[in-house]
Amino acid sequence: MLNVELDTHTLAIYPPLARKDADSESTIEFCRRSTPFTSFFAQLLNGHLVAAAVAFAAVLAEALTITLSGVPFNPGQIPLELHVCSFTSIAILAVMVVVLIMLAIWRWRSPYLPRRPNTIAALISYICASKFVDDMEEKTGPKRSEKNANTQAVECTGSVLRQRYAYGRMNGVDGAERWMVDSVS
Repeated sequence: MLNVELDTHTLAIYPPLARKDADSESTIEFCRRSTPFTSFFAQLLNGHLVAAAVAFAAVLAEALTITLSGVPFNPGQIPLELHVCSFTSIAILAVMVVVLIMLAIWRWRSPYLPRRPNTIAALISYICASKFVDDMEEKTGPKRSEKNANTQAVECTGSVLRQRYAYGRMNGVDGAERWMVDSVS
């Protein structure tokens, strides 16, 4: 379930971008979280509801391992523990099935991605020849020395771009048509 959560977390920014008018704060500048416990609230606050539901199901998967251990009845176990663990396990599994159906529909309706955006090369190919690169150069200021660039940490707070962005088949600044993320004029 964790791999599905990470995959959904990565792809969550592309459906809003494909609608051609997404803000930068919840898409381009969205900071990835490493665990479902921390990504649930970030996804929910940024409007990525399916990704938040998958993160919630991943958290429930952790609880499922505990509740399933109480399902087989042992002579030293009270019947109430068996019933609570059984009904809790069934409820968690039902939530997980609903989330899987939501995820299947969401993936079916998601925009076409010629390359999975899980490597730096794939991400660079999506911003190649776009105005996004110029926007970033303007907003980040003059080039810093290599020493400063290596010592400064990347923070996930505050919006830098303040523009609207879109994903789709567009013409880049070089005139070639490609799948890209670009600013909406």
